Amino acid sequence: MPMAPRTRLLLPAALLLLSSAAFAEPARLEQARQALRERSFAKAQELASEELRANPQADEALYLRALAQFHQQRLSEAREDVARLLLAKPDSTWRHKARFLDAECLSRARDFKAAAAVLSDEAQRLLSAPRKRELCGVIVRFADALARERDPKDPKDLDGPPADYRKACALYDKALGLEIDEQTREEVLFKRARAREHVQAYQATREYVAYLERFDPTWGDAPGRERRPTGAHRWEARERLLHAMLQTNRGQAWRLADDLLRLLETPAGKSAPAELGATVAWLRLRAIGMPTPPRHALPAGLQASEAFLAAHPR
Repeated sequence: MPMAPRTRLLLPAALLLLSSAAFAEPARLEQARQALRERSFAKAQELASEELRANPQADEALYLRALAQFHQQRLSEAREDVARLLLAKPDSTWRHKARFLDAECLSRARDFKAAAAVLSDEAQRLLSAPRKRELCGVIVRFADALARERDPKDPKDLDGPPADYRKACALYDKALGLEIDEQTREEVLFKRARAREHVQAYQATREYVAYLERFDPTWGDAPGRERRPTGAHRWEARERLLHAMLQTNRGQAWRLADDLLRLLETPAGKSAPAELGATVAWLRLRAIGMPTPPRHALPAGLQASEAFLAAHPR
């Protein structure tokens, strides 16, 4: 049966309207993504809200709006959208990103304990998944937040929780259990040892030694040590090892200080920070027991004190 002229005119228009409706959703979401990339967070929030008014179950729109609100410091609203997404679409492909965003919101709000709990759950899920380096970065960022000492001069820090070094070490352990490159491993090993100083000095000394055995070509006398990669924190690790050793074995700290002072006089020591020599000389005095050393160490203590004052009169 031939199509009536009026029908022939209306059909293309109807198809055009259907086509426009079909492409409106992706276009709006793409605009929201682009606004986020351009850091136009208020615009991204509005575009995502428009999409949600048209399609209340749009899980990506919920995630994008939550992300836009997070970047505007609207943490409560962001977490509400995350909760709404997880409740409405528990199998959404955006659920894991939403969980990480929830942890970021908690961390930004200084609720590190709750953030760590969320992160731990997600880490268990991803331990055998790809993109482990990205996961490692997220874990380390939370561990850094847990290990950060509060600044008494910063009013925002006054109401924050104290550092939790034990939990930070647990997160660093989790990061080290992933398949990560050597540069990342070097960074995390040092950070873990640094946090461990606040938990258990003896274990910290072992972790600093493990770091140096892997990332300091001048440490020890093991065959092939000169082929080790040179760690960015090797000098600081040697200094912090002395600090930790002072709490556990002063005699060994004294020997380590002597070894390090000799190393600083060699060509290999030229890359050390300029102030490291004075710091190590001072730590050596403490290892000897100054200003009240045991009787057998008194001559060495007096000699070391005179040498220190002569080299560092200020």
